[in-house]
Amino acid sequence: MARKKYKRGPFIIDLDIVDFQDFIYNIGEIELMINDKSDIENAIEKIMLFAKEKNLTIAPVRGKVVEYLKRIKPDHYQALVYAGVVKDF
Repeated sequence: MARKKYKRGPFIIDLDIVDFQDFIYNIGEIELMINDKSDIENAIEKIMLFAKEKNLTIAPVRGKVVEYLKRIKPDHYQALVYAGVVKDF
């Protein structure tokens, strides 16, 4: 796995590339640190605006391990979906 970390203003941007040998998975995250849970909605709005300004695609994504299970171990993935541990989309 390779991770590149950037800082742009108050935002922390993580870009991960994972080579699972059967496929390569790229995922990016934008984070904004807050001091109080009451700031969550405001932070989400700021992150969404930042992403839109950068013309980034905003869509649900699966984490690295869940994506691996979906592609390589679909029975295990479906068991997690059925148990309510993972949301399928």
